[in-house]
Amino acid sequence: IPDNVDAAFVWGGNGKLYFFKGKKYWRFDFNSSPNVNPSYPQAISKWNGIPESVDAVLTDINGYTFFFKNDSYWRFNNVNFRVDDASPPYPRSTGKWWFNCQTAEMSNMKQITQDYDDYNEIKKEDLRMWPEAGPQKGAAVKHVAGLWIIAFICIFFIQ
Repeated sequence: IPDNVDAAFVWGGNGKLYFFKGKKYWRFDFNSSPNVNPSYPQAISKWNGIPESVDAVLTDINGYTFFFKNDSYWRFNNVNFRVDDASPPYPRSTGKWWFNCQTAEMSNMKQITQDYDDYNEIKKEDLRMWPEAGPQKGAAVKHVAGLWIIAFICIFFIQ
């Protein structure tokens, strides 16, 4: 498994830990030896319908896995092993569909979280989200990033 993976998650389809880096993925099995089968890495394209590289992944208890890339997400059906057919189709806007933010300018998840961290470093002493001058250019993105972090904590740590 490489250093600095792009995403990792436990897939609800089989309970195994998956690591994604670039266009490849590895499956880690705590109950086998070796923990990573020699047939890995494999191409992400085996996950039918998701982008060839990902920024983040999460799975829910309802049989879906969500893959995020830049400002979009794909809902993957764990039973059918493919991206769901839906209207509107996937990929969908993360800001619009996850946070009901109709005008968010989102470039990619890694940049958003970095911007959020930088913003908090600069305004560490100020507990409010907005500076005294009011919302600035890009403030919606920082707000969405904050909501993303809260959603991540809720999904992974408060179940």
